[in-house]
Amino acid sequence: MIDPFHLENYNITAVNYNRDIELFPVLRTILNRVCNKDIYKSPTDMGVNMVGFCISDNNIVEDAAKREIVRRYYNELNSYKMGISDEEPYKKVKLLMNELKIDENYLDVIKPAMEKSKKENLPVIAMKINKKIITGKQTDLLTPAASVVLNAIKYLSKIPDEIMLLSPSVLEPMLKLKKDMNDGNRLNLTEVLTALSICSVTNDMIMKALSNISKLNGCEAHATYLVTNGDRTSLKKLKINLTCESEYIENIE
Repeated sequence: MIDPFHLENYNITAVNYNRDIELFPVLRTILNRVCNKDIYKSPTDMGVNMVGFCISDNNIVEDAAKREIVRRYYNELNSYKMGISDEEPYKKVKLLMNELKIDENYLDVIKPAMEKSKKENLPVIAMKINKKIITGKQTDLLTPAASVVLNAIKYLSKIPDEIMLLSPSVLEPMLKLKKDMNDGNRLNLTEVLTALSICSVTNDMIMKALSNISKLNGCEAHATYLVTNGDRTSLKKLKINLTCESEYIENIE
């Protein structure tokens, strides 16, 4: 609504929330009794609805909003496929995407992930670091999440791709114990990060790689399968923006 108090006092038209406008006389009276003077002349004076003045580049804001819409589309679609919700929420988000003339590929990690997965015929996660797309696939030892994070911190640390941060001689006994305990077929991200932290005590290269892990904060990532195990929690703790295809993969761990 038009803020009538702001218009009356400043002769400036400002838009504000109807409830703030309706309750402003009450709030003004309370503040006057506490402070013995009128601190604010209008709801707009109080800073409500002023966020627009903080936007210095509207294109950046619009792009961030569109990326968040696509993320929410995948989240709602995953919830539907897992039976957590019905189809209405993800269809509403899809309708909004259509109105904005964007599709799932608006996130530029999705297409590389799908292409890599098709080429390798394996589950894949793709992550964008700055302008670089890093991928990680499922291996005999590692889940895609573990692979992509290893590749990402190697890239950030300028460690050549052919150099392994963790030797199979370290990983294989861990995996054997895991299998003996019927706890999965591959090492997940948390287990690999634990192994890295232990090995970093005697290996400066690993220590350097781990020092860059905080740089994954805010990176976009897309999985070609539904990440529902401990890897999802670990990626979230690293503050990576993960989206997933709604495809279940058996024995991913």
